[in-house]
Amino acid sequence: MIHSSAPVPVALRFVGRGVGKSTSARFIARSADIHDAKALAALKTALSTEAEHMVIDVADPRALVKRCASELRATRFGKRGIFLIENDHSIVGYVDIHQVREKGAEEFASFNLAIRKEYWGNGLGSRLIVLAEHWAEERKFRFIIILVAKQNGRAKSLYDRLGYSVCDKIRTAESSEVVGKEAYIMGRMIMDNVRAGSVP
Repeated sequence: MIHSSAPVPVALRFVGRGVGKSTSARFIARSADIHDAKALAALKTALSTEAEHMVIDVADPRALVKRCASELRATRFGKRGIFLIENDHSIVGYVDIHQVREKGAEEFASFNLAIRKEYWGNGLGSRLIVLAEHWAEERKFRFIIILVAKQNGRAKSLYDRLGYSVCDKIRTAESSEVVGKEAYIMGRMIMDNVRAGSVP
């Protein structure tokens, strides 16, 4: 659990484990801004072929850049948080967090996370999740959730390790039937009862 009320850092420099490399890679985790729209679109295009459990619409490159720019503009107003991991050459991963837009879920934030496959094993996902959780905590959300493909054992292991647990099955919009074969929601509380205003 994060217990700091300080603003989300603009940039955090760290050294990855450099799995399979003779030297450790250097990475920066930072808040995204509007100038990152093209680079974020390029990352999503690369992830569309690498991330087998994510569906990213990259059919129209111009439309993708516009969508990324729109998402990045929303970060200026605190409606969402987008954080990037980059090395000396390019952006290699991101997390995008925002409020759940469903009635009765006002205390919930939800995020999407993706890292380029060649950079797996460097702790990048964990670093991005910390930034997402900090963003949600600053805005007084009590719960944070993510949709996880049931076949994505690697992601489930990461979230298990970080204290997330399976909350519910996902239901289709057209029907109330549980689609347990495809995905589930994992989540965790990010604010304890004292910070949320309850009696200690």
